[in-house]
Amino acid sequence: VINLVDGVAVVADHFWTAKKARDALDIKWLVGAAGSVSSESVARALELGTGKAAPIARENGDVAAGLKGASKTLEARYELPMLAHVALEPMNCLALVANGTCDIWTSTQFPEGAEAAAAARSGVKPEAVRIHPQFIGGGFGRRLETDAIGQAAAIAKAMPGVPVKLIWTREDDTTHDFYRPASLHTLEGSLDKAGNLVALHHRMVSPSATARAFPAFVQDGIDPFMVEGAANLTYAVPHFRTSVLIQDTGVRVGYWRSVSNALNAFAFESFMDELAVAAGKDPVAFRLALL
Repeated sequence: VINLVDGVAVVADHFWTAKKARDALDIKWLVGAAGSVSSESVARALELGTGKAAPIARENGDVAAGLKGASKTLEARYELPMLAHVALEPMNCLALVANGTCDIWTSTQFPEGAEAAAAARSGVKPEAVRIHPQFIGGGFGRRLETDAIGQAAAIAKAMPGVPVKLIWTREDDTTHDFYRPASLHTLEGSLDKAGNLVALHHRMVSPSATARAFPAFVQDGIDPFMVEGAANLTYAVPHFRTSVLIQDTGVRVGYWRSVSNALNAFAFESFMDELAVAAGKDPVAFRLALL
């Protein structure tokens, strides 16, 4: 049994033996501030963000005037939940620390980060770390993270000269994911007498994976990944504004396949359907007129 900074590991000759031994341990966890996080607290945090000023990612025309002079105005809210990556192959890594070197065999989307994590946890110099990339086993952004790699290196450090394969169970994999962020979208749109879309105002509140992983990429409060599918909206709306607010919810988040395109597209396209109904138009024809 090896006590790590971020957990407890059991080393055995076979997976099932290690798992049964680990399940038998009586571990007292210090849950910290995250111990009070719940679905309700996440929802409250996002709702709180709706009352804060949000940086504008894109604006054209005069949205306020476009909404005010409309024949018909619609409003909608869309809430999207956190999602786990649930890659086909749960997180795993084979590590060997011996004679001042560290070898890592793993599925990774970020070899440079894997090298840094292995060096930090094994105590080996970065130039003495060798990464042997394996077939990805399903990534979807989850294997950009290096937590399992660091854990494997730390265990291997305690077992010098012995190759150690760390295997997470599916329960571990789901519980300790870097989830797709939960998000709250509010939209307001206006139609003229002919049922044409005149103005569209979109606002997104969500945690930011970039703020955690690559904070230097967040400029003026805007995470460039959060505005995907929003700032580059292809519909030609005369008056348009989209804004994003980074709001922490107490749960660590990560990049999930297509990042925020999936979040924003759901909100925009759902609202387009509602606008088409209000305009009395076919939803496909309504969209084509805006392209």
